[in-house]
Amino acid sequence: MIRPYLLSMTSVLLLFACSKKEQAKNTEQENARTASSKFTSSQSRDSEKRSATSQKKSLSDSPTLSDAEQQKSLAAMAWNTIETDPASAHAAFAQLPAGSKEKIDLIKHYSLRLAEQDLNDALQWVESFTNQVELSAAMSQIALSLAETDPVRAAKILSDTSIAGRDFDVAVVQVMQRWAATAPDETAAWLAKFPAGEVRTAGTKQIAERWLPKDPVGAFAWLKNTTDTQQRVEVAQALESVILQQRIERQQEWRKHADPTILQELELQRQRAIEDVGSNIPAVNH
Repeated sequence: MIRPYLLSMTSVLLLFACSKKEQAKNTEQENARTASSKFTSSQSRDSEKRSATSQKKSLSDSPTLSDAEQQKSLAAMAWNTIETDPASAHAAFAQLPAGSKEKIDLIKHYSLRLAEQDLNDALQWVESFTNQVELSAAMSQIALSLAETDPVRAAKILSDTSIAGRDFDVAVVQVMQRWAATAPDETAAWLAKFPAGEVRTAGTKQIAERWLPKDPVGAFAWLKNTTDTQQRVEVAQALESVILQQRIERQQEWRKHADPTILQELELQRQRAIEDVGSNIPAVNH
């Protein structure tokens, strides 16, 4: 369950601003910028501030803007003032309608950047969300930031969230892809908790593609130990699809590790597997 921690958007924006300013400072020190370059940079920052002020004035002076145009202007203000005027960036963000594309894009960016800097801060900030679409987008980005280095924790974050949505589905499959590269058996156990559908089908393919080449014995045991009838068909089709994309010699070598029952199940899924992989089957295998 998500804990009721709150972290204001202003704090998040200030964190980014400080981080970016520190990076800029380090860059200036390393490159030993000239006085002229510093003056030019100062002029640029002044120009950004004037632009942000102009944007705010334009919004207040233009009540005839359509909702879509106003949302784009607010989003642009949030992006453009994140360093120079975090308070204005927060105010613009707060005015964006919940679940709007502009707000979701900002949330994805902020949550990913926060997770890279401090995972706990990112999780606390996201836990303040009440809109399910926004929560799904943010948690998915946080999970993706962990997928490469800690796929187990990424999977747990997604399991604890369990909010349907495209962002969530994409994150699940990508986490499975990375996790299966190092622990396909654990990934398969997590996959078994998902209901039938596109996510489970895509995850099954990711596991099969990474498990079978490294450990055909283990991959066939996965099929043998799958008790859900529909999922068993999905696993057999995924494994057969991977097999068919190999040269004949390798196919034969892999099939030696499968008992007659497993071989029969693979054969039953061959036609579907052929349709699935299409032109990826080597010509000599036809």
